[in-house]
This record gives sequence, C-alpha cells and structure tokens, in this order.
Amino acid sequence: GKFLDENDDTEFYMRLKVSKSEAKALVITRKKPVYPPIAIAAQVSGPVVLELLVGKTGEFQKLTVVSGPPMLQQAAIVAARNWRFKPMMVGARAVPYGIQLVFTFRVLNPSWTIVDVAP
Repeated sequence: GKFLDENDDTEFYMRLKVSKSEAKALVITRKKPVYPPIAIAAQVSGPVVLELLVGKTGEFQKLTVVSGPPMLQQAAIVAARNWRFKPMMVGARAVPYGIQLVFTFRVLNPSWTIVDVAP
C-alpha cells in the first residue's frame, strides 16, 4: 500500500484487469446494444468480446475487439462506449484498469432477438 501511494508511475506499471465478479461491482450504468437489422435478417448471432481500458475517474479510455462476428462488432462498440464505471482505488490513489465485456447476440426468429450483456 505505502509503496504504491508514493510511486507516481503506479498507474503505468499496475494496469489491473478485474475479474468478472469485481467488474459487476464497478459498473455504474450499462447500455445494451441495438441488434443491427441486417444481422437479424442474415441470422447472424454470437458473442462479441471487448476489452476496455477504464481511466482513473471511471471514464472509458480505450477499447479493443477481442472476438465476435464482424457484423455485430460495431453495435457492441457503440453500446460499450456508453457504459460508466466507478474508479478503482489502490491505496489512496485511483488507477486505470481493464475490464472485459461480452455482448451475446441471439436471433430466435426474425421477430425475436435477444442481447445478453455480461461484464
């Protein structure tokens, strides 16, 4: 604790990646993606996995697509950019951290679609 509090380079060297259980507690607001109509018509479904870098104040800083159908990736990106997070504290200092989001798109039939979201 004390060493991290005194070291100005902590945030650079200590990029934390939070677990799924930790992530749930850090989410303030979440937004589900809009299922692209063209993807529904084409019956494209599956998970889109994103890695986000969250800044010291809980703001979105950077996003990387890990995997997922290309036709669904943009919808997941737009939704993820609207999520808000709590800051993560290490000792008395807020630090950036990484979080993984999984948006699962499913077409049940052309009239019914489901998007599940999990941090």
